Amino acid sequence: MARYAADIGASAVLVGHTQDDQAESVLLGLARGSGANALAGMPAARNLMPDDPAGPQLLRPLLSVPKSITVQCCDDLGITAWQDPHNADQRFARVRAREAIVTLDAQLGPGISAALARSASLLRTDTEALDGWAETAYAELGEQPWDVTDLLALPAAVRIRCWQRAAHAIGSAPGALTSTHLGEIDRLLVDWHGQGPINLPGGVQAQRKHSAVWLEAP
Repeated sequence: MARYAADIGASAVLVGHTQDDQAESVLLGLARGSGANALAGMPAARNLMPDDPAGPQLLRPLLSVPKSITVQCCDDLGITAWQDPHNADQRFARVRAREAIVTLDAQLGPGISAALARSASLLRTDTEALDGWAETAYAELGEQPWDVTDLLALPAAVRIRCWQRAAHAIGSAPGALTSTHLGEIDRLLVDWHGQGPINLPGGVQAQRKHSAVWLEAP
């Protein structure tokens, strides 16, 4: 999509995720014990090509609209919408989450999807603020090694994002780096008793010596 959008000079690609899809994303994040970024759900807008901020955007204009409304719109306009057969396949966690929301709606009262989506929206405001703070802090820390005192002056939520960014930059795949890994790196600051190095995905290691901490690739 990114390549095609760039080839035709498109400024954005629009996708049809609805409020129900957002609710499913949040419920899956809760079930997996994910962090704030996952629980914030899908963003309404993001760069389609992260390495090119000037490139086309990926937009989700229907995130606040229930799926029932989009279905009714299609019926009213005489449009036959395609139903993806995967949406009924129990092998997929998202399908099971969708059915769980129906059960929760019946047991806890209507409005679960809207409530989950609303929570995601509120949390996204917070995570975007923390992400921006971490981006500034990462730039100010400069080249590694980093000074322990400088790091301890930052809130833990900001430090964790800096560790994450540093690990990704030198070889840890985003999907492989877990909150456990990041917590162990942060213990080099808050609970250091000579331990290390901390082994991370991709062969990356985090180490501390005296008042300096750094991540290094193999």
